[in-house]
Amino acid sequence: GRINIHTGDPTADMYHSESMQDRVNAWEICIKNLFTTAIPHKIKIFFRKKRNKINSPKFHDRFILTDQCCISIPMGTDTFGNSTPNRTTWALLDYEDMQKKAAEIDPAMNIYETIGERSIT
Repeated sequence: GRINIHTGDPTADMYHSESMQDRVNAWEICIKNLFTTAIPHKIKIFFRKKRNKINSPKFHDRFILTDQCCISIPMGTDTFGNSTPNRTTWALLDYEDMQKKAAEIDPAMNIYETIGERSIT
């Protein structure tokens, strides 16, 4: 399978700031431990930042976006003890919202700037 991950600038993370190299190395270790099956996966991580800090939408909500559907995961899949809820509500988005999310990550739309990327196979 092919998986593209879009994530924010790790140097701007106010809770866990680190270099892009350290963040991508940690992701690579985690991903290689998860995908140990006989089915090959091609995973590409894109590090993005807002082009216009004032008018751009906040890069926070998580989505699983495929060519067939988009699932919203507003609070993500991780928890941080008492600082965030221990559960989140996942929702299937309608076609129009799916198209909006796809457009937001399309480099041609110029909403976010790609500041780094790494392929993991």
